Amino acid sequence: MAVAGKFYNRAWAAVAAAPGLGNAALGGAAFPNFLSFSDAGVLDQDPLTVLFQDGNNVELSECTYTAAGASLARNTVRFSISGGVKGTAKLNLSAAVTCSIVEGAEDQVSIATGSSAAIPAMDGTGAPGSSALYSRADHVHPSDTSRAALASPAFTGTPTAPTAAAGTNNTQVATTAFVKTAITNLPIAFVFAGKPTSSALVNVPITISTTIPASLTGSITFVTTTATASTIFTLNKISGGTTTALGTVTITPLSATGRTLAGAGGALLPGDCLQMVAPSTADSTLADLGITILAQRT
Repeated sequence: MAVAGKFYNRAWAAVAAAPGLGNAALGGAAFPNFLSFSDAGVLDQDPLTVLFQDGNNVELSECTYTAAGASLARNTVRFSISGGVKGTAKLNLSAAVTCSIVEGAEDQVSIATGSSAAIPAMDGTGAPGSSALYSRADHVHPSDTSRAALASPAFTGTPTAPTAAAGTNNTQVATTAFVKTAITNLPIAFVFAGKPTSSALVNVPITISTTIPASLTGSITFVTTTATASTIFTLNKISGGTTTALGTVTITPLSATGRTLAGAGGALLPGDCLQMVAPSTADSTLADLGITILAQRT
C-alpha cells in the first residue's frame, strides 16, 4: 500500500496483547502470505494509515510506528464502526484484533488534470501554487527585464559593491569609497640636492585644501650619503605671511631611511605654502636627501 508517499509489502499483523483504548503492540503476521510491519519495510516513526479489524468492528486511524517494541500509536481516528454504528471514537480493541496498512481517501495525492496554457511567471512573491495543471516540458520563462544583464550590465539607482582594501590592484569593482581613499593621499616631496646648506629652504605652494596629519604619519625619507649625527628638518606652514611650525623630521645617523617624525600637523588652504627648513648647522656628511610628507586632500 502507498501511505505518506511510501509503499509497504502486504503488511497485516496480529497484536501481542489486547490494546484496549491504547497503543497496539504488534506481533507477527496475522495470516499466511502476509508480513509483519517490520518485514514489510516499515521504519521507526513512519506515519501510517492502519485498519484495525476486531470481529465485525473496524477502526481506521492515523498511526505512528515505533520500531522498538513494534507498536502503533493510535493518533487520530478517521472513522470507526462498532455494532454497525459509524463514529469517530476509538474502539476498545481485543486481543483478536488484526492491523493492516491501507490507503484512505485522505492519503491520495492530487494528480494534474492537464497542461497549462499560461505564460510562466518570472517575478513575484514565492508561492506553492494550487493549480492542478502541469507545465509543458518545452515551456520557457520570459526574459527578466527587471534585472541587469550578466554581460555589460547597465545599472540604475545607486548600486553598491564591497569596498576593496587600499592598494588593491586587480579587476574587481572600485567603489567611490575605494577611489576616495586612493586619491585622498597626497605625497609632497622636498628634495635637497648635495649637502643642505645652513637653514636651506624648499617651498611647495599649495593649490588645494590639504591636511598634514599629526606626527607627520606616513611620511618617509631617503638619504644617499648618510648623516654623522641626528639632523632635524622643520616643516612649516606659511599662510598670509605668518609661519607656523607643523612638525619635524629627524634624520637618523648612518641610515638611508631612518627617521623620527613629530609634530601636531595642520591644515593648509589654496595659496598657502608648505616649507621644509634644513638645520642651521649642517651635518658634516649628510647629502642628497629627499623627504616626502604624506598629506591628505580635504
